[in-house]
Amino acid sequence: MSDPTRREQQKRRPSPLRAALLGVAAALLVLVGAVPLATPAAAAAATPRVKVVVIVGPVESLTSRYRDYAERIAQAAEAYGADVRRIYSPDATWQRVLDNIGGANIVAYLGHGNGFPSPYGSTLYPYTQDGFGLNRTAGAGDSNVTYYGEYYIARDIRLAPNAVVFLNHACYSAGSSEPGRADPTLDVARQRVDNFAAGFIKAGARAVFALAYPDPVPYLGELFTTHKTIQEIYEDGYAWDGRWVSRFDSSRSPGYRLTLDPQGGASDYYSALTTDPDLTAVDVTGAPFAATDQPPPDFVVPGKAVVVADAAVYSAPDGAKTGQVLRVGTYVSLTSGPYQGADTVWFRAGDLTGGWLRSSRLDPADSTGPRVWEFGPEPAAFSPNGDGVKDAITFTATLSEGATWKLRVQRSDGTTLVTRTGTGQTIRTTWNGSGVADGSYRVVVDATDALGNVGDRYIDWATVDTVAPSLGSFGTSAPVTPLSFSPDGDGYEDTAAFGYSVSEASTLQVAVTNASGATVRNFTVNAPAGSGSFTWDGRNGSGARVADGRYTVRLTPRDPAGNQGAARSVEVAVLTLLRDVLAGSPLIFYPDGDGTADTTTFAFTLTRDATVTWEIQDTGGKAVLKRWTGRSTTAGTYSFDWEGRGYETPGVVGPLVALPQDLYYSVVTAKDATGTMIRRAAAFRTAFRVEITATSGAPGEQIVVTTWPAEPSSSAPVLVVSQPGLSAVSYTMPQINSKPAYRVTYTVRAGAAGPATFTVKGKDANGQSQSTTVAWTVE
Repeated sequence: MSDPTRREQQKRRPSPLRAALLGVAAALLVLVGAVPLATPAAAAAATPRVKVVVIVGPVESLTSRYRDYAERIAQAAEAYGADVRRIYSPDATWQRVLDNIGGANIVAYLGHGNGFPSPYGSTLYPYTQDGFGLNRTAGAGDSNVTYYGEYYIARDIRLAPNAVVFLNHACYSAGSSEPGRADPTLDVARQRVDNFAAGFIKAGARAVFALAYPDPVPYLGELFTTHKTIQEIYEDGYAWDGRWVSRFDSSRSPGYRLTLDPQGGASDYYSALTTDPDLTAVDVTGAPFAATDQPPPDFVVPGKAVVVADAAVYSAPDGAKTGQVLRVGTYVSLTSGPYQGADTVWFRAGDLTGGWLRSSRLDPADSTGPRVWEFGPEPAAFSPNGDGVKDAITFTATLSEGATWKLRVQRSDGTTLVTRTGTGQTIRTTWNGSGVADGSYRVVVDATDALGNVGDRYIDWATVDTVAPSLGSFGTSAPVTPLSFSPDGDGYEDTAAFGYSVSEASTLQVAVTNASGATVRNFTVNAPAGSGSFTWDGRNGSGARVADGRYTVRLTPRDPAGNQGAARSVEVAVLTLLRDVLAGSPLIFYPDGDGTADTTTFAFTLTRDATVTWEIQDTGGKAVLKRWTGRSTTAGTYSFDWEGRGYETPGVVGPLVALPQDLYYSVVTAKDATGTMIRRAAAFRTAFRVEITATSGAPGEQIVVTTWPAEPSSSAPVLVVSQPGLSAVSYTMPQINSKPAYRVTYTVRAGAAGPATFTVKGKDANGQSQSTTVAWTVE
């Protein structure tokens, strides 16, 4: 099977920030009066290596897979000589991050993303949003997550100048929503990308890659091996789609540019870049791409020199002439020296008899061998099976100077299969892989310039792969079959999500056909090995919404080597039977009989005649009130006022009673010949809607409590906190920016572990006392 990251992991290159030593004295002639060789300016002390920090946050059952992804990144960086710091869950705490991240040139984070805008609140909360999701405590498993948001990133972290950050698999960072939630609008996606990058830019980054699914390794390789701008690296990258690209000036980070590149569909916001447009790879890593055909500032031994005035050859320093005279323009190889003679400094040229020359007759000449730049097997993996797709591989490279080169393809044991030779500053040659088994093959490049300087050997890898990828699963998760969704632009279920698993990294070809078999849409998805998902927005190839009806979505995998696997299909229904299934109005109500917010109104619009079931359900999906069951209903708008009463036992029809304070849903199911459509909308039947940032906490940790009253309050509500074995404490909750909302940050007190409560108490405008209690746990 092909592995697109293997080639990057196996490259052998010197550290990009290590100064290139033009030469050292390999064999100083030990004689009386010998003087040290002058140190060339280019042989200055090496500068520090590129620092790369790779972080994996706790993501429950996915953590092991993310650690594997992170290790690919870490090993690829080490192959370029980087100083790599690994911070992996279950030990990825904030303190470990702070101990390692300072001065990092490159940061890669894989883990949960908590961004804004989000469905969980209407105001950006910088303490937990747009940053890292890390372990609360070390060694406690892969599920104890705590978010350190933009505020802490900007306050506590200082990256190296020109640093680059990769956010990989982090929800919201590239604009996308969490799996299973509706795709965002372009404006929401733009805000998410801009907000998520802002804290890292304040911390010193000049570019932030947000890659929900694409592999960061190829982009990392470009940082170490090219002169490109970061924007060019992104747009030239393997995952670039470009069909629905959007570009914006950053609102949060003036002078920065946002690029959103949806992957496979106009609303599939899985890839984005925020960057200073002028930032280049050389700015980030200091990659040494100076030409190697220039003379050093002083003589290098061993090295080359050129005769600048006719030079007699001597048998020894201050010795007799041999009779040989070298003319101007002759190049020689210096093997010993310098030696301070009676009136001059001497060097020995190993390609001459006797071989001693006066330094006054010489100038330093190019003494550095050619280097290989930007080596590019295309494709990295290929399948020589005669199907006409990627049956051969082309090797291309640019050298640091004109040279005679030799390229060999070898088995891992060193056996040479193919040899190609040529001259010049570029390499381009093809190998058809005829008769070899699947596997990885070493590609060795040697080059020598016109003066005989031998360059460092360059090693890369090519993969032969003739095994097709396979789809382990492909389907949808929905309460009805086939899955129905409604691309009507109301922001709810406007897209259909499709889950899949694939045996190896592949390009997935998605074809959507209607009931007549006509293709209405084709697009591709770049998928790593394992499980993933993509969405269809119900639009055809021209961008128009398709008609209601049943559609077949066919998925065909093709791996990087060009092998095509067996296709799988699933049926979906596009339905726009229902519109405007509205949340309760008001969203928070409390039926206490005072005439204020005693009821909430639910409504929906039926676009054509259908059979309708309308229920109120609890958060467990059980009916607490059945309004309609299988009712034949004509097109139109319907509503009813609910006073918060329902069945005493959810799911069991009985007399109506006042229901407990909780979240409830109006659930409408409409069915006709094209399919079944279900929509639900929420309302809080409670005196106070209460949200907490964590359902458990250890002593010293903070939990933020935010509340919204159902009715206007006569005074600020009070938060009463009860912990096991401790006296209850009360806090007056300050209002948030003149909004009908109040917030307190509570620090968990030292004491016994066990169940605890937050109770919000207050009085409405009529003076009636009201309260709502939320449970939590002291760790």
